[in-house]
Amino acid sequence: KKLEHLGLVRIRQGDGTRVQNFMETGGIELVQHLLPLAGGKPELIRDLLEFRRIFGRELARLAAARMGGDKEGLAKLRALADRADTVAGAGELFELDFDFYVAVAQLSGNQVMLLLINTVRDGVRNFMPLLANLAAPQDAVRKHHRELIAALEAGDVAAAGRIADEYLRMGAELA
Repeated sequence: KKLEHLGLVRIRQGDGTRVQNFMETGGIELVQHLLPLAGGKPELIRDLLEFRRIFGRELARLAAARMGGDKEGLAKLRALADRADTVAGAGELFELDFDFYVAVAQLSGNQVMLLLINTVRDGVRNFMPLLANLAAPQDAVRKHHRELIAALEAGDVAAAGRIADEYLRMGAELA
């Protein structure tokens, strides 16, 4: 039943169990099952970071367009940005950066994108040490958070998208 739920097999009464092509039938939750194989498939890490770049850029654009002076949301982003000043270690910084983008997703007002980022976060949580090696330096993370907050606060859709894209491109290029 679990394999069927993941889209890996199809079970039909009287017809048996058939293996599916998971690239045609599976969902985003398969990422967490595929990441352990990433040593032999480095393109999976590349694809994950490419997705992160595109997704993060569009989240930033939506948040800038829709948040309209959400003081509570901005305060949450500022608190996360302030925490980046004191984190110790790449793993903690990577997790904090992910939390920052979850907060941006909340400001975007798009429920599907928020659920998707939660699914991705759950899928990659066990692989944070591996992915943290691809994280930007602490100074770059702090600078990015502050620049993106300013663009969001100004409602500048183009700047928010550009700032997120340039920052997330760094991680994608390291893969």
